[in-house]
Amino acid sequence: MWHALAKLRMHTNSSLALLDEATTSLGFALRHFATTVSSNFPTCETPAEYAKRQRASSGSTCTTPGRQPKGFNMCTIKLHSLGDYVSNIKLYGTTENYSTGSVSQIPRSILARY
Repeated sequence: MWHALAKLRMHTNSSLALLDEATTSLGFALRHFATTVSSNFPTCETPAEYAKRQRASSGSTCTTPGRQPKGFNMCTIKLHSLGDYVSNIKLYGTTENYSTGSVSQIPRSILARY
């Protein structure tokens, strides 16, 4: 429900209120998952993550054998910024109203100064 509301192309005050409520519910569900559910299921690196870590530490002397345990990480920018969706939609509009493509048209010499 949250994703469907967040991706609407035209919002009303009532749809933004619903999105705000859905964001609150999603936050509670994610915190519940992180504290109770994910701790009951031991997980570890995927084989691809393990191989990447082995390649990265090939020159290092301290390599940890085996795949490392991995847990659910609540401290990501993706989850941290969920609460800002409603206020950003009110301030800037929906995401189809603007594009980052115009930045790629700026000459590299100008971008290099920044």
